[in-house]
Order: sequence, then structure tokens, then C-alpha cells
Amino acid sequence: MRFDLADYYGGLHCGQCFNVMVGGRWRPTGFEYAADWYLVGIRADDPNDLRARI
Repeated sequence: MRFDLADYYGGLHCGQCFNVMVGGRWRPTGFEYAADWYLVGIRADDPNDLRARI
């Protein structure tokens, strides 16, 4: 999770909860892994561009 070009939080793990901004609303989610990493309950083509808060 990146805060700035040189400032990031790299401690997220499977099952850890956080929120992402989707459609103008904060939605609770977390990372999980199956065949690839995904956000639980969030449909996003590219999760790299989502705003997040922990």
C-alpha cells in the first residue's frame, strides 16, 4: 500500500482487513489468495488504482 513515491506500508497479509474507496464509498475488504491475489467482495479490474485506508 503506497502513501507516496518513497513512502509505503508493506505489511499487509492474507485476511487483514482494510477499506477501499469504490463508487464514492468506503467498503471493507481484505486480501486473499487463490490462483492470484484478490480483494474480498470488491470487483475491480485493477486494484492498484484504488484508494485505501488502514
